[in-house]
Amino acid sequence: LRFFISPLKNVTGAVYFFSPQEAFVVRIQVALILGIAGSLPVLLAQVWLFVSPGLKGPEKRAFLPLVAFTTVLFACGSAFCFFLVMPVAMKFLMGMQTGYLLPMISVGQYISFLGSMLFAFGLSFNLPAFLLALPASGVVAPETLSKYRRHAILMIVVAAAVLTPGPDVASQALLALPLYALFEI
Repeated sequence: LRFFISPLKNVTGAVYFFSPQEAFVVRIQVALILGIAGSLPVLLAQVWLFVSPGLKGPEKRAFLPLVAFTTVLFACGSAFCFFLVMPVAMKFLMGMQTGYLLPMISVGQYISFLGSMLFAFGLSFNLPAFLLALPASGVVAPETLSKYRRHAILMIVVAAAVLTPGPDVASQALLALPLYALFEI
């Protein structure tokens, strides 16, 4: 919990809980998130054992690299969010305080916000896997993706605005810029 709170604690100094059960519930939420992340390899192995008998040779060979690729992309997106975006976003959001408008951040609301941001960035960083799957499946030609680059930029900006739970432009821009770079790659 101390690790997850660090981007906010560096800006505000402390977080608070506003109900008797909030500190306990937040610890359970963090434990649940870490438990799911830690058990993901076992869960993916079980999915593989269930799915693999129904797959043909080429499908089997494509499945494991795809799972590894998307997992690494998700982890990179979440790490990018936590280590680079959250400190900037927290500084920006806490900068909205005035002499009469002071932050008193609830640990539950913050962990919920952090979880949403980590999930949004992790999911968004899977854009290259999606873009590689489109031409490979014959849905779209690579030339078409290149031809409609301006439309893709607009869709990336809109997706960044929708996926980031906060209203701040900083976190939206910090999602849109790497997504555009991933699109170009």
